Amino acid sequence: MALPLLPLLGGHPVRDFWIWISNNLGLSSITGSQLLTAILGSIITYLAGRSFYNLYFHPLSKYPGPKIAAITDLWWVFARYDTPF
Repeated sequence: MALPLLPLLGGHPVRDFWIWISNNLGLSSITGSQLLTAILGSIITYLAGRSFYNLYFHPLSKYPGPKIAAITDLWWVFARYDTPF
């Protein structure tokens, strides 16, 4: 089953792609809110798993330091804007 050339359909590419997916893969019963919930749930699960790995299984996890720095790179933002120029 070939994927159609989406820009040549004359409609909105994202809507046309979703229609093609739902018609050809049997996903017509999935609503947009269910899809959004699945995507957000997947992102949250990924971030939680990555944080758990970085805290307990990463090769650098045995060294002391702030846990927020082990979980995410957002501490760079705090360090950048917390220091005076």
